[in-house]
Amino acid sequence: MNPLRSRPKLCTAIAAEDTAKMSRKAERALSLGSDLVEFRLDSLNVVRPEIVIHSLSKLADRCVLTLRARSEGGNFKGSDSSRIRLLLKVSELEPAYTDVELETARKFQPEMEQLRANSGKVIISWHDFESTPSASRLLNVFRKARSLGDIAKEVTTARSVEDNALVLSLYKYSKRGDLIAFCMGDHGVLSRIMCLFAGSPFTYASLPDEAVAPGQLSIETMKGILNAIS
Repeated sequence: MNPLRSRPKLCTAIAAEDTAKMSRKAERALSLGSDLVEFRLDSLNVVRPEIVIHSLSKLADRCVLTLRARSEGGNFKGSDSSRIRLLLKVSELEPAYTDVELETARKFQPEMEQLRANSGKVIISWHDFESTPSASRLLNVFRKARSLGDIAKEVTTARSVEDNALVLSLYKYSKRGDLIAFCMGDHGVLSRIMCLFAGSPFTYASLPDEAVAPGQLSIETMKGILNAIS
């Protein structure tokens, strides 16, 4: 059976300086055909949990919440402890998914229990912004991430087309829906598409001309490709 017959899902990353603009961008993404929106809360000028909950709760069942530290490619300037406290508070809107970095999840395991209680599913993410490590390293990261959450997310940087195959090979160790793995960069575009065949619950797209990661395709481009091959 073709995995894409179950209708591939797209998640659009949304970055904005205030929640009103974030909400408008999210509505646009959904109108263009995205299934989910990832709220990059670290892009907000100020993260006020009560305002975030009030502004974004209507999209709770279709959103991924994340609050990235600078060391993880985000813009949050505070400490890790303040970051996890804010994420815990905002998760009271009961999002479909919450995305937490692997090192953060390992450091704040008691807080992770509350995050899991507030969220539909918790994604434990890990990024390599420089390259794609060895298969054994990738598998080790997958096992650690999967032990701490519902879904492991591994995103590397492709330096060659061959790196796509290296990352996609992780799916033979996973169950359908418990791994999101692909490559960033121009060489990694293939893996952003093929991960859906391999078992990823969704892949990422962007609003037109608003990619938040190297190699990210727009919603319309991604939908066109998926329609053509499915």
